[in-house]
Amino acid sequence: TWDSSLFIAGEFETIQGKTIPSIARRKGNGWSALGTGLEGSYSYASWLAPTPEALWVSGDFSIAGGKPADGLAYWDGSSWTPVETGDGSGGAPLANIGDVVYVGPRYHVMRWDGSQWHRLGGPFSNWGAVKAVDGELFVVGRFTTIGDLPSPYFARWQDCETTVAACPSTTTTMPPGPGCGDAT
Repeated sequence: TWDSSLFIAGEFETIQGKTIPSIARRKGNGWSALGTGLEGSYSYASWLAPTPEALWVSGDFSIAGGKPADGLAYWDGSSWTPVETGDGSGGAPLANIGDVVYVGPRYHVMRWDGSQWHRLGGPFSNWGAVKAVDGELFVVGRFTTIGDLPSPYFARWQDCETTVAACPSTTTTMPPGPGCGDAT
């Protein structure tokens, strides 16, 4: 939920006879579209990340609210804002901790600071998913390394450090990346 509403996302064009492309809001008894919604050749939303200020959406879409988008945008309650990652991560998994949004890992895990992206980990050798739990960011997937460190299928980002954990007991910590309390 976000903004006291329930949101659903997927590959659909209508709900209960109403044109509602790819993402819908239920508040009270009815469904409604978010502006003109999401569009594209195979338009669908796969990942939602609700922050206090906006609902972030990632998926396979090229237009959000009538504006060109590369699979990543946010809804502020009245309009869509497409967001570019610079590395083609639109459509990649999303997570958030409070108002901080994370995308990845398509190639890197990236953190949005409100105006630009910062790479936190990677490059990854293959896709996975990100999930925020109790203030920690977990990355799982079909990768075996993060940067030069071995990391079979799992990594944890906590307090500006990436912990690479080999199941079940080996742990290595990577140094903090940009956007973690510094200007680099």
